[in-house]
Amino acid sequence: VAVAVVLFTALLAAGRGGFLPGDDAEYAHLSRNFVAYLKGELDPALGPPWWGGELYLFAASGTWVYIESAIFYLIGPEVLVPILLNGAFALGMSLLIYDMTRRLFDRRAALLALALTAFFPSLVLWSSLNLKEALVLLRVALCLWSLMRFQERPRWWTLALAFAALVLLQNV
Repeated sequence: VAVAVVLFTALLAAGRGGFLPGDDAEYAHLSRNFVAYLKGELDPALGPPWWGGELYLFAASGTWVYIESAIFYLIGPEVLVPILLNGAFALGMSLLIYDMTRRLFDRRAALLALALTAFFPSLVLWSSLNLKEALVLLRVALCLWSLMRFQERPRWWTLALAFAALVLLQNV
């Protein structure tokens, strides 16, 4: 969260709108346009069917554009909110890895795995930007965790959860 706030503030101060060049700005732009379209306020050139040249992001991002659009619809285009949500997704992934490692080895190994995943530089960076990577990693970890739980004690819900995580990953 601290890295996200510092990075976002520095990018705002640098005149980049809080974004690094690339997909993080495009996701926010498309989400704003989608919300404006839903509210009937969008310039037709930026809407369907091509979405101002950003149509590919609907498919390529999985559900990230839809999650960000829902946030923008509810509270307005506050980009720091989905960025902070990314931090929560990264934390969830780290906790799932902690639990899997604890089940496979011991608490000490689990704490090491938690520290490595929570503070790995690229994971910290990607979860501090307006990108889909933290959500994707959470889904992968959720799938593996669910399969591990199913192997330990077969229950229908653990298998359904693993399948749901995989289905949501298919277009990423």
